[in-house]
Amino acid sequence: MARVAVRLRTRYPAVRLRSVTVSNEEATRLVAEERVDLAATFSTRPAEGVRIEHAVYLPTYAIVAAGHHLAGRGQLGIAEALDHPCALLRGQSSQRELLVQAARNAGRELEPVLECDQHEALIEFARLGGGVAFGSTLTVPDAARRGLALAELTDPELRQRSAQLQTSPWRQLSPAQMDFLEIMSDELAAVASGPASGPSSEPAAS
Repeated sequence: MARVAVRLRTRYPAVRLRSVTVSNEEATRLVAEERVDLAATFSTRPAEGVRIEHAVYLPTYAIVAAGHHLAGRGQLGIAEALDHPCALLRGQSSQRELLVQAARNAGRELEPVLECDQHEALIEFARLGGGVAFGSTLTVPDAARRGLALAELTDPELRQRSAQLQTSPWRQLSPAQMDFLEIMSDELAAVASGPASGPSSEPAAS
């Protein structure tokens, strides 16, 4: 959102943005009720009452420290990832639901050693060598710079989720809102292209 805000304000210096974080279902409902202009969500099923402006498949990755046993692996199954301690977001989410399904189909159970409400704590757990966290490239777009490695999980259950930009089908977007959607789509497409490879000596934009 920081990059989106900076890019949009170069075109519309007077624009004001307000971002709220809610569940995927709540985000879709707010758009359908025209209480927000746009929702960026993860979805595993068709959404009703909204228009899908842009959607991309984002793989789920096992996130580990650069020196971890799994670092350097391009792909692996969730069963192998669960041979190591794992950390998960607390509560229900589309990602957790699919991870549970994939684990059970592989004859395993998700038994996290750490559960919390913040992605950043999970990433730090992995970076410090505590074990495996799970996420997309949206979670850690600067993985290499932060001393992290990503291995794509190949289980078919984890290919059911897409990142979507949703608007109301009954609302006519203003030029600024159209540009906002364009910038959001560009940023999402850039992240969907995959994790950056190799170390970086320059700080990532935020």
